[in-house]
Amino acid sequence: MLLTTHGLGIGHTKGRPLLSDLDISVSQAEILALTGRSGSGKSTLLYTLGTLMRPLVGEVVIEGEPVTTWPQARQAAFRARRLGFVFQDALLDAGRSVIDSVTEASLYAGVSRGSVHQRALELLSKLEVTDLDRRRPGEVSGGQAQRIGVARALLMSPRLVLADEPTGNLDPQSGAVVLNVLREYADQSGSGVVIATHDPVVVGLCDRVVNLP
Repeated sequence: MLLTTHGLGIGHTKGRPLLSDLDISVSQAEILALTGRSGSGKSTLLYTLGTLMRPLVGEVVIEGEPVTTWPQARQAAFRARRLGFVFQDALLDAGRSVIDSVTEASLYAGVSRGSVHQRALELLSKLEVTDLDRRRPGEVSGGQAQRIGVARALLMSPRLVLADEPTGNLDPQSGAVVLNVLREYADQSGSGVVIATHDPVVVGLCDRVVNLP
């Protein structure tokens, strides 16, 4: 298994865990959908799986590594090399060009930008946001920014991709492009993808669904 959780309890709501006793898993080349009502904890669970938040109880194991209890510095190094994140609002730096926003992921992994420049351009092309690499985030649409965020997440060939509503700001055609790229990536690399979504179209294209109460 690429990822497993054991007895995971996360978040707080009225003094109680938002979610408790979560035992989920992600296999190689699998795309898992996390669904549930608004406020059910989909985003919180993604951040916990990706070591951006600590659970109240339980553990997260990624490729046999018990990442939950590691020091923050070790978790950060692990995220940079083996995890990819797609955030709801893209989180692009307004002071950087599009290409720099994508290749900045390499800096945290200790890799030179020059060595990943061509891969960044190829990912942007696959995601149909070509000829934008020198523009600033304020000069692209919200949907284009979202696809740029997907390119950034895939840049370092992560073993696990965690995507929070990756098609939420996209029209159906652009959403299909993103899903096709994620599917191709999972199939070719053997990596896992976890998508938090409320979109039934996205859910229908995933291999398995976990519905949060």
